[in-house]
Amino acid sequence: LNFISNSILKYLLLHKSDNGISKKDLYTYIWKKDKSISMNKLDTHLTNTKNLIKDSFNYNLVFNTTNGKIILVY
Repeated sequence: LNFISNSILKYLLLHKSDNGISKKDLYTYIWKKDKSISMNKLDTHLTNTKNLIKDSFNYNLVFNTTNGKIILVY
């Protein structure tokens, strides 16, 4: 996996017991130096991560977002 995809999976797994992580916090953890937050950027990388997992491991990765919190469903 690439650095961003690895980071996304890491933080989703670390926050599994917290019923997910806010998308804003996830963005901030990954792109610490960004001065403004772009949810489109995060959404694009989430989609790319799902596609990368599908192509590399033939596994359908599922994310669920509720009230601004994203959780990995497995």
